[in-house]
Amino acid sequence: MLFSKGDEWLFGRSALGELVFLFRDENRQFQRLSGGKTPPDGQWAHYAVRVARVSRPEKGEIGWALNIFVNGELMLGREFLHKKALNTHDDVRFGLGPDHAKWYFCGDMSAVRMWRRELTDDEIEKDALSSGKVKIAGGAKCELTSEFKASIEKLSGEDAGWLRRSLSRAAEGGAD
Repeated sequence: MLFSKGDEWLFGRSALGELVFLFRDENRQFQRLSGGKTPPDGQWAHYAVRVARVSRPEKGEIGWALNIFVNGELMLGREFLHKKALNTHDDVRFGLGPDHAKWYFCGDMSAVRMWRRELTDDEIEKDALSSGKVKIAGGAKCELTSEFKASIEKLSGEDAGWLRRSLSRAAEGGAD
C-alpha cells in the first residue's frame, strides 16, 4: 500500500499489479476502484488520486467521484453515488495499510503532497511533468478547431463529459 487512513481508505496496488483505491462507506462496506497496470518495479512513477464530491441533486445523484492518474494520465475513474464515506480522525499513513503485517510498501518515495481542494486534470499533469524522477514525454500540442469543439459539445451520455475533457486535453495539452 502506498497510503492509508485507518479503516477509512487506502491506495496502492494489488498482487496482480493493478491500481486499487478502497474506501469504507457509512455501512463500513468497502467500495472499490481497481484496474489498470502500474509501471514495472524499479521505475519511478507519479501517482495521483482525486476524490471529488458529486452533487447533482436535480438528478438525485449525490456521492463521490474517484479518479486515479499515473504519470499525469487518467487511468481509472468511477462515481460512487448514494454513498457516504466513513470519516475518522485517524492519521494518514504512508507505506502502510490497515494491517502492518500484511500491507506494506517496499521502495522509495521522493515526494508526497496533499491538497485541500480538487485538482484539475491539467494541474495533475503539470505536477507529474514537474517531477524530476519520472520520465514523461510530452507530445505535440495543437489547437482544436471551432467545428471540432462544437461537435464534441453535442455528445451526450454517461461518459460524454469524460470524452470531451480527454479529447480536448489531448489536443491542447499534448498527446504522445
